[in-house]
Amino acid sequence: MAGITVVSLGGITASLLGFLGGGLSTLIVISALVLLLIWFVARMRVAQRRIAAAAGPGELDGHLRWGMFYANPDDERVLVEHGMGTTLNFARPEAWLLLAALLSPAVVLIAVAIPLE
Repeated sequence: MAGITVVSLGGITASLLGFLGGGLSTLIVISALVLLLIWFVARMRVAQRRIAAAAGPGELDGHLRWGMFYANPDDERVLVEHGMGTTLNFARPEAWLLLAALLSPAVVLIAVAIPLE
């Protein structure tokens, strides 16, 4: 990430000082940023594979629907730790009630803000 910062700030500074001008300098800076991002994503994927191989299969993996929604009727928890965060157990009715309670203020605000004319 430091490389991305150096390239972007260096390109901006050089442009402001008049060293780089026109479309070519913009193309060079954007190309450098894209190459750095591709390199960074490739390194992250290698690290993720290494971590996944060391950790083994997770507790929730067999109960994920579409790879992201946890649903296990045998699990009594409504809020379940998942990775670095928390997810809902969508096999429990309480989870659906909690989701409705969390979304209802937004729905009410949208309904009030948009007139029905």
